[in-house]
Amino acid sequence: MPYKIFGTMKKQHVVFLFAFFYFLVHSCKSDDFSIGSEDFNSSIRSVFIDTCTVTFSMVKSDSFVTSGLTTGWLGSYHDKYTGTLTATPYFTFSLPSYTAYEKTFFDSVVLYVKCLNDYFGDTALIQSFRVYELDDNIETDKNDNLYSTNSFARKTKELANYKFKPQPYKKKYLSVKLSDDLGKDMLDKFMSESDEVSDDTKFSNYFKGLVLVPDVSKSNNVVNIEVSDTSVSMIIYYHRYEDKKKNETINISLNSSLFFTHIDHDKTGTNIEKLNSQYGELSSLLTNNEVYLQSMTSTTVRIDFPYIKNLKQLGDYIHINSAILYLKPLKNSYPFLSPLPENIYLSYIDESDYKSDQVAFKLSRDLYFNDLNTNYSVSITDLIKNQINAMSIDKLRINLNLKKDGSQRDLKRLVLGDFYNEKAKAYVEIQLSIYNDEN
Repeated sequence: MPYKIFGTMKKQHVVFLFAFFYFLVHSCKSDDFSIGSEDFNSSIRSVFIDTCTVTFSMVKSDSFVTSGLTTGWLGSYHDKYTGTLTATPYFTFSLPSYTAYEKTFFDSVVLYVKCLNDYFGDTALIQSFRVYELDDNIETDKNDNLYSTNSFARKTKELANYKFKPQPYKKKYLSVKLSDDLGKDMLDKFMSESDEVSDDTKFSNYFKGLVLVPDVSKSNNVVNIEVSDTSVSMIIYYHRYEDKKKNETINISLNSSLFFTHIDHDKTGTNIEKLNSQYGELSSLLTNNEVYLQSMTSTTVRIDFPYIKNLKQLGDYIHINSAILYLKPLKNSYPFLSPLPENIYLSYIDESDYKSDQVAFKLSRDLYFNDLNTNYSVSITDLIKNQINAMSIDKLRINLNLKKDGSQRDLKRLVLGDFYNEKAKAYVEIQLSIYNDEN
């Protein structure tokens, strides 16, 4: 009966491995083993195998923290592999410093948001979003965190409808002119020194913040925005008269501690439509032999080697010399506007999904212009050695992520083939030495 772990061996050559032979003899605590004696006849082979069964699955967590970061996201993007991702940022603001004057004249109120040079999607298209005032105060959990699934009620009146064209690799400020009604009311409160703006708490109850809602039907890109009290602000422009006209401003800065991004992920019509935290893991056998890795939707990939212990049946003693894992991105899944990630990372987790203390490994990209040999590779020699002799309760799995620290803070996504994908086959190359006692 053939082993499920491997098929035909591509290479098999017999060599005398004296160093390994010496190791085997001295590691066996038996006096019966002696070189050249009648009691000891042996054969040692070096074998190359690249058909070990590798299984792939995907998991998705409920949510992830999007507060307390230095960046946020804005926009909506549809991807045929992973569905539609929509990023909606929420802003709250701090009580500004100002001088109250008796007679002032309102000019305008403008929201400024600094976009960074990171993006995802088609930036040749115009992005559109609407601005609304919040109707509820933003409140964190007991750990002072806000998550990708959090949302807060907004008022029905639209403060602005803004369109812009993202500029890749260039930082840019969005200048969004807001409703005059909002600006006039705020200026009146400040100039009259109203009780509603007398301290931070009262101000946050009076003006709870803003939310930027992307137009899903008209946008197909997501941009990265900088989060700080200088990169996001509302400025009220007004003037007054003394001897002559004097232009004045009130700068209302972002309260970055309460900033967060709400993430919607609509998987309708995709291979991963059933993927959610309640469903558990989704095998690549149900997703056209493909897996999808995307940090921003908290989608990660798990890799297992279910029949690796069958290697022990090849001989009396097995020594793994090397094991290299190769992963191939699906051809044409990374157009110019959505390039391949430079690196992906792996860590080891146990059966209960507890991440081990192993250091995450960096997988290097071997990218060729003709696209045929594009792959990521990494040594998993220690893992294979461990799993051949491990008890079932000690079973380790590979967890893939696009960020080394495992955080969900990346706009990129990656489509990989599994073991059965003919166009982007994943595989493991194992070189091992087999020792047989012929007594």
